[in-house]
Amino acid sequence: MQTTIIKNAQMINEGTRFQGDMKIKGPFIDQIATSINAGYADHIIDAKGQWLLPGMIDDRDPGMCEKGTIASESRAAVAGGITSYMEMPNVSPPTTSFRALEQKYAIAQQNSMANYSFYLGATENNLEQIKSLPPRLVCGVKVFMGASAGDLLVEHPAVIEAIFRDSPVLVATHCESTPELLRLLDDAAKGDAIIIEQIDRLSRLDEKSWFTLKEMLHEKELKVISLDLPTSHIAFSPQITDEFTGSMIKAINSMMMDMLAAIAEKITKIAAVVRLKE
Repeated sequence: MQTTIIKNAQMINEGTRFQGDMKIKGPFIDQIATSINAGYADHIIDAKGQWLLPGMIDDRDPGMCEKGTIASESRAAVAGGITSYMEMPNVSPPTTSFRALEQKYAIAQQNSMANYSFYLGATENNLEQIKSLPPRLVCGVKVFMGASAGDLLVEHPAVIEAIFRDSPVLVATHCESTPELLRLLDDAAKGDAIIIEQIDRLSRLDEKSWFTLKEMLHEKELKVISLDLPTSHIAFSPQITDEFTGSMIKAINSMMMDMLAAIAEKITKIAAVVRLKE
């Protein structure tokens, strides 16, 4: 088994920073010390002036094939210090079957620059596949309890209970609830502000819920502020003092939300026909 020793590196480990050496046997770290004696057969790497940091694990967001591939995005991850990732299932088409998992693993085996694993997405109809999952095949089952793409929305209480009861692997949840969101909006007072992390928390609603949301926003004159929609912040700028500018900003925000909702709806509709590609 090949042994590699990285010497004189600036390390950060367990909350401390120091100059030291690391011995690696095969794929595993064997020893970390301020100084390690090398044998004649050891492969030596002098890392003086370089940093040696623990690799990070990214429970990463999904992406579309048109924007990036497993090859390109894992390469970017490694460049940023990510050595392992676990990809979410809400891609197009969603990863809700063994076949979709096998396709991902086949691509990653050939092209991934980092360690990898994949979530199986839960639906209201794939409980039997979840129950038969080999624990070493996936990092977990992902349950979307709020709006999502394709058939990944799981809202029926009996299905959710069965997934948590019968899954042989970890269950990760996306716990937004469309009924709860609409209830909170119903409780809001006229003129209140709704602060959200991302606008797609609203724009991914199904069509009926989206129109209900729009009606409630209009009737109660509610303002939506989203971290990723800059025009929503401008509405509260002290520089906006005239009614015309305020009305224009309000119209722009409404138009942007409608556009994002239309994009989310399109992604949902094409999910069944788009195929994984590299």
